[in-house]
Amino acid sequence: MRALVLVTALAMMTGTALAKPAHKPAAPPAKAPAETTWIAICFGEDAQYTQTINGAGYFHLGTGQRSYQTQKLVQSQYNASMVCAVPDPKAPHADSNVALVCADLTAKTISVMSQSTAETKRVLPQNATVFCKARIDVLNQ
Repeated sequence: MRALVLVTALAMMTGTALAKPAHKPAAPPAKAPAETTWIAICFGEDAQYTQTINGAGYFHLGTGQRSYQTQKLVQSQYNASMVCAVPDPKAPHADSNVALVCADLTAKTISVMSQSTAETKRVLPQNATVFCKARIDVLNQ
């Protein structure tokens, strides 16, 4: 008799647990936003500007001796057609004397502003000079 009561009680508890879950199942984890990276490569000049949106950027400039100067950058402006960056104040400065680098997807150019120009003009994209025509790829990872 005890065994019958025990089996009946277990069956009732199992049936109740199956009919009504104690908690809701966990929702699947949300996808992390994709990182977007702009890669701009000059035509006719040995230079490349790479910028991860909301992340690090780098301006690589050939020295003509099979080596490169690399300046680490911090993004200063971004919209659907242009990304710009200034030298990272925490990183060592390259000899390239760059104050601003911009990649313009619409014009397909890389523009650069030098430190000497920055002494007389504000560091803004419209004050930068076109450095080269470029191939610009926007990659979503």
